[in-house]
Amino acid sequence: MPTPVASRGLTADDVRAVVRDEVAVRPAAATAAAEAPPPPDDAPLLRAHEVLATAMADGRWSEDDAAKLRAEVGELSPEQLEDVFAVLVPAINSGRLRVDYRGPVL
Repeated sequence: MPTPVASRGLTADDVRAVVRDEVAVRPAAATAAAEAPPPPDDAPLLRAHEVLATAMADGRWSEDDAAKLRAEVGELSPEQLEDVFAVLVPAINSGRLRVDYRGPVL
């Protein structure tokens, strides 16, 4: 026979049944949304593209450009970082963007 949990006569089985019922009616979408990672913030990506656009307009990549881009890199998702490098690297390799200092590009 189940053991009463409270003076009202609720048993442990009664409590388990209530909890099971509540969990069962919980919307699946709420569960999925709670478990999904947050979307990446687009602001750092937009700022990174602004740095690239300015440098491309000047035709040169400066230490200042590299510092500005470095400030955004830590906040970019891997996909966003790949997007930035897909613009920067080909521009430098093709000569459309001339690096005007010695040292790492980033």
